[in-house]
Amino acid sequence: MNERSFNKNMRTMSPKSKEQFDQIRAQSRQTIMEAALELFTHRGYHGTSVSMIANQAGVSTGLMYNYFQSKVELLEAIVRQGMSIIESLLGDVLQVDDPRDRITTMVEMTFQIAERDIKFWSLYFSVLMQPDLPGDVQRIFSDFLQNTLNLFEDLFSQLGYSNPQAEARILAAILDGALLHYWIVGKDYPIENVKQTIIDKYCGTKEP
Repeated sequence: MNERSFNKNMRTMSPKSKEQFDQIRAQSRQTIMEAALELFTHRGYHGTSVSMIANQAGVSTGLMYNYFQSKVELLEAIVRQGMSIIESLLGDVLQVDDPRDRITTMVEMTFQIAERDIKFWSLYFSVLMQPDLPGDVQRIFSDFLQNTLNLFEDLFSQLGYSNPQAEARILAAILDGALLHYWIVGKDYPIENVKQTIIDKYCGTKEP
């Protein structure tokens, strides 16, 4: 073996840098999460096995356990990641001072998230319909819903509504219903028209 061949083999055999290793690990983790989200959406949490997820992700079951100790932990990771994205967008809402403008921003943000990642909202509705799910998933979604209701209630109170608590729940129900219909109907759902109608109802000129 000449010196050039030896050096080439050494470079091939040398371990990757920590940065490269962490990047590969993060990519593998994300691939597993996306595969699980796809299956949870179509088959439900209880109808999806760990082996199904591993097969969908193109990894062995044993390797998958290097990233997630259980199916519950995997579900929680998906939910926490999705909620962190939503919470970061909510930060933009809190920068808006006028209550009507803030409601408009929240409605627009809700539909924006739905259009960008309908699979996550599919999981959201699936979880709400499966109250027996283990782990912290139910609590995470319940906390999010309660925080949203509190924010809506405060905005309606600022706008002088006689029953801001009821109005907050009505708006939340309208948004949930619209997203549920969008999930069921798909691309043919008139999402822009529905979004604008909701905004006009609460932030435009009130109808008699």
